[in-house]
Amino acid sequence: VTRAFEEYGCFIAVHDKYPSEVSDSIFSELQDLFNLPLEIKVQNTSQTPLFGYYGPNPYLPLYESTSIEDAINLEAVQKFTNQMWPSKNNHFW
Repeated sequence: VTRAFEEYGCFIAVHDKYPSEVSDSIFSELQDLFNLPLEIKVQNTSQTPLFGYYGPNPYLPLYESTSIEDAINLEAVQKFTNQMWPSKNNHFW
């Protein structure tokens, strides 16, 4: 895991309990999320460090991350989803 982070900045955990369709669906939804316009993504803010949206900056022009505060809470995920997709995206949450 350390080597993967050092070389690629990420890793993918594979477990045969979950079919590849699950991970394919997750990556598809994440692609849709990061393809949203910047003005929508920056609305994901938080008072808590490490949460919210962090976009490209001069030092890391390709870096982009976002998080859902209290992601194990269904209402928090629904709130995040409605903020990112005001016209609804029930599939994401």
